[in-house]
Amino acid sequence: MDEIKGICREEIALEGLDGITFGSLWFRLQNCMPAFPLPIDDYTKPFIWELISSLEDVNFFELPTARPPITVADDAKEFSELLATYVWFDQVAVEPQQVVNDEESALRGCSTTYYTRKNITSEVRPETGKILTFAEVESR
Repeated sequence: MDEIKGICREEIALEGLDGITFGSLWFRLQNCMPAFPLPIDDYTKPFIWELISSLEDVNFFELPTARPPITVADDAKEFSELLATYVWFDQVAVEPQQVVNDEESALRGCSTTYYTRKNITSEVRPETGKILTFAEVESR
């Protein structure tokens, strides 16, 4: 389980301050190298969610508008044998990034929604200990 948590944490972190949506996470896990050790299907998604929601260093946010899904054209996918990594080029229009220098939280980087998203970590992982289920979160 530590391996699965580690891979998920890496894929989430790679998105930087913008974070990652479920759709993008599932896509990235299905295409990561080395291969993710589990299939990404309706049976494993709730299990993966349970692991992710227990990661105390991961926060959860509600975006002001839905992010478009990742799409990859066949000619935009390049494989580098030297690095053994896939490089994906999203076909969606790139949103303008806003520089973030949040002195209160000591975070720096770029994000399209940092100042407009809503932190819902306390709703997802309340102090009562009842973490929202995958179905509850996905329906939001």
